[in-house]
Amino acid sequence: HLWAIESIPFLRKLAKEGVISAKRRGNSIYPARDFRDVTFNGDGLTPSSAIGFAIEPVSNGRRVELERTWLRAWHGTGLQNIEGIVRDGLLPRVPFAGNTSKIFLSPSFQATFSLYSAPDLLVGDERFRLVVEVRVAPKAFWEHGDIYKFCALEFVENCIPEDCMEWELGSNACDVQVVGLVLKQLRPDHPTLRHDTILRHACKAL
Repeated sequence: HLWAIESIPFLRKLAKEGVISAKRRGNSIYPARDFRDVTFNGDGLTPSSAIGFAIEPVSNGRRVELERTWLRAWHGTGLQNIEGIVRDGLLPRVPFAGNTSKIFLSPSFQATFSLYSAPDLLVGDERFRLVVEVRVAPKAFWEHGDIYKFCALEFVENCIPEDCMEWELGSNACDVQVVGLVLKQLRPDHPTLRHDTILRHACKAL
């Protein structure tokens, strides 16, 4: 955790603001594991070979007590959005080709890491990405696949049924808590076909 903060300017900025810390209780280390042994039981899958920075839970613009019985989920987004998310929580937005404000999550860390997190954080020739960790109220969302048919999701995540890959909430931001940020290094074998709408918005911030 300390190495990441010292090596990555974006994380160093969050640490100076008190959002994350190398020594905060709740920080996580996710060891490498064989996903052939993983079974999806309805809760979001934990990552492999990654580290997690705990943050004080935030929901709908205010700090809250952690809802320990809520489900784990993940949210991938452009770096330009992360500071606002860790400050105010996940707020509803109008999706591409839509007209109703919604919040989108996934039980798949791999899908959010591979398709939605942009741009990469560089340390020399090495590339890293950040994914937002959340807790979401059970039964507060609708499960479905990629409604835009952006790619064959089974090549990105094969532990979760395709029709459960996206969790869509309505406009009630109180149903989701932002609880952390997870950093993972991008390996050459990771799928890197980012979702086009996220990539366009991320490039605007470069």
